[in-house]
Amino acid sequence: MLGQSLRPQLTRALNTYQRQSSDDRAELLLLPSAEQTGYGSRQHPGKSAHQAAAAVLTARIRSLEDRRSRPEGAARAGGAVCQPQEGALLLSESGTAEPCRPDYLLLCRQLESLQQSDNHALPLLANTSALLKAALPLVNWAGFYLLEGQKLVLGPFQGKVACIHIDLNQGVCGRAAREGQLLNVADVQTFPGHIACDADSRSELVLPIFKQDRVVAVLDLDSPRRNRFTEADEAGLTALVRQLEKDLII
Repeated sequence: MLGQSLRPQLTRALNTYQRQSSDDRAELLLLPSAEQTGYGSRQHPGKSAHQAAAAVLTARIRSLEDRRSRPEGAARAGGAVCQPQEGALLLSESGTAEPCRPDYLLLCRQLESLQQSDNHALPLLANTSALLKAALPLVNWAGFYLLEGQKLVLGPFQGKVACIHIDLNQGVCGRAAREGQLLNVADVQTFPGHIACDADSRSELVLPIFKQDRVVAVLDLDSPRRNRFTEADEAGLTALVRQLEKDLII
């Protein structure tokens, strides 16, 4: 007979198991065994077979639910699971939701691999914008503007339809290109001369791209969240831009 203390544990485990779909139930049979989970009579001689069964089933269900909850194609960055598409959130120590931190070293290596295939501006910038849009959480636009004379012209990007031309005296991109300086704007609605290409954007990070000490383009990143971009993002993206500048044909 089951002990009174064990009955609720096994009942909860069985009820949870019964709520799973038939496919999930089948998958439970493929998850780690009692020995692999650390439960069972061999590891814990004092436990009964019923206790081991309840513990193993509970562990298997938790393992399955954890695997199911991870987005397909999720990648680990700095110990955190990052959602490639729409931006996973982590809970900070204060309990607020924060975007997970991308692995900028890995991004630089991926960019270097792309450069080995082709350094021409159009395909390289197109792939770089796709790489960044996929890797950076809470970013709704990632792309490039190319400098032509006294204006910026839209280049490869990922996101909604964007402004085609930007004067150097306008917006965050124009100022970053004109001054040759990184600009991190916490709230674009407070930035003088901001160009609202996407009404959903709330913060913006722009980095100038140099060729022979001359600005030739800018990398532009927008987010629907205020204060999205951190000093870590600035440092990581600066390193990525320096990598991009190597042998870039533009």
